Amino acid sequence: MPLPDLSSLIGPLSGLFIGAVATFWYLVANPEKIDLWASMIARFGAYVNKRSEKYYMATNIQSTIAIKRKELGLEGDVLPYGIKIKWTEEESAEVDLKENKVLIMMKPFKSQAKNIANVVSLYVPKSLLPKARKYVDPNAMRGLDYTVGKTILETNPAALEYYVDREITSHTQETLASLALLEPIHNHGRLTRIIIPTLKSLNLLYPAEPKSSHFKETRDLIKNIHDFETAPPGAYSSISDSKGVFLGNHLNLVIVPVGRQATLIYSGFSTHLDFIQEQLDNGITNVFIVAANRNIILAEALTKKSCKECGLSLVYEEEYDGLFRGRKGKMYCAFCVKEELI
Repeated sequence: MPLPDLSSLIGPLSGLFIGAVATFWYLVANPEKIDLWASMIARFGAYVNKRSEKYYMATNIQSTIAIKRKELGLEGDVLPYGIKIKWTEEESAEVDLKENKVLIMMKPFKSQAKNIANVVSLYVPKSLLPKARKYVDPNAMRGLDYTVGKTILETNPAALEYYVDREITSHTQETLASLALLEPIHNHGRLTRIIIPTLKSLNLLYPAEPKSSHFKETRDLIKNIHDFETAPPGAYSSISDSKGVFLGNHLNLVIVPVGRQATLIYSGFSTHLDFIQEQLDNGITNVFIVAANRNIILAEALTKKSCKECGLSLVYEEEYDGLFRGRKGKMYCAFCVKEELI
């Protein structure tokens, strides 16, 4: 009997092999997508049996949070824990920490939007700044939890509505006051890019017991940044008048705004560089360079120049969409620290 001709199968089989290898390396490079793919597969199975439906519900939520952690730059020691969901029949939810993941055990709702809203409300307070949070003013910390939770859910309107309804009723007047300070900072995109990275410095205090002085320092920091972000146009006649400087016992920063494009093009960056160096000499270690719209190109140049001439190291720089003077626009933020701190 003649052997069958398999040559016609070589092309399709090689294509499948290449596709499988490509998919494998994609998932290795983007581990936060694994739950997303698993949830897509399980979604088809959900039409077949209840167990697959629950698996889809869990992996869909886990992938949403994993992807948002990466998008917001909140991995590492800011939002360090992954998440694992275990469905139970118990009416009350339980939260535990296991194998570097927040384990949430709860009874599922029929609404997936309600499920993800409840999971986020349990996950964020357990994972956000786990070492530093005990030294942050409690009302401010609740405000940070709430704002980060809203950010995770911002692309899911139904879940966001459930989340807001669930959380807002438990806020005290003090927490609402903290939220009023955080909101304009967040609208400018500076909560996750300036406040949270600065609060990470409190990790150094762990595991000491918190003091009222720690709470006051965090309140003062947030008020300082709020006042800087909400200052009206022309409030500062020069960079040295900027109120974006904070030097506490455990927290410090300087926010360097880049504006007045024509002046900078004509005179260069000497005034900004002198200002940065002065703050470094005074004990500041965290430097944030910010700009909006057409001034972004100048801010990028200043960031490079300050790293070279002031002995700074770039932690990150990012261009993103935000609000500037009440209008949507392009925003820029770079975070630099003294080289010896790297």
